[in-house]
Amino acid sequence: MSRNNGLNLWGSFSFKTLEEIVKSFGAKSIEVNPRVRFTVDEIVNKRNAVAHGRETPTVVGERYRCSTLRDKTQDIQMVADLFIATFESYIQEYDYLREEHKDVYKQE
Repeated sequence: MSRNNGLNLWGSFSFKTLEEIVKSFGAKSIEVNPRVRFTVDEIVNKRNAVAHGRETPTVVGERYRCSTLRDKTQDIQMVADLFIATFESYIQEYDYLREEHKDVYKQE
């Protein structure tokens, strides 16, 4: 059995997966436009199609103009930045602690 119990972590990293990770820590959810959510899921699905041999990278990439690919890349970068910022805030604001214990740690 594989170390990750058979889960394909890279291939199933949809926006919903990101939301579930954030939620599992009790951090504030990531809010993005539905179009951006769609872009994340679209790229995951295209990546899976290439990885599993259903499509070639050339076929997937040639469907879009350069400006569209640039926009999709910027959307993905924004989601990655928001994901990182969410956990930075989670740590800096001591959100992993119960409210009644936060003041003790903030004073140090």
